[in-house]
Amino acid sequence: MPVASPEAVVSQRQYTVRRRFPRHYVSVPMTLYRFSAAGPLLAAHGLSLDVSKGGAAAVMCGPPRVGETVAINLQLLDGAFEALAIVRHSDDARSGFEFLDVAPDVQLKMEASIQESQVSPWPVNPFFRKVV
Repeated sequence: MPVASPEAVVSQRQYTVRRRFPRHYVSVPMTLYRFSAAGPLLAAHGLSLDVSKGGAAAVMCGPPRVGETVAINLQLLDGAFEALAIVRHSDDARSGFEFLDVAPDVQLKMEASIQESQVSPWPVNPFFRKVV
């Protein structure tokens, strides 16, 4: 489609997104627990795409609804990390989650585990631990 004038083209720099926390590309198993008014928790399994202190993105079997509060379990190298989260976006391809009220000590443990996984081969296998 032709553009009428060069000024009509908006520069890429205007659309950069600033994030509160850096994202780390970590591929680990993820379990999502939905709260149901009709009965027990419903579970969906998936694989994380990226993780930060503030949230995560994942490919899920049965994507959750936007705005839904869920419990997330990430299988990181140093063990499982669990947090409540709000679904910020979701479609058939991927879902994005914002963590809610994660304790500072849990955030530090999660960040250390993510940093350690960055030196491991991709995809991260949570059952493999590098021997130094």
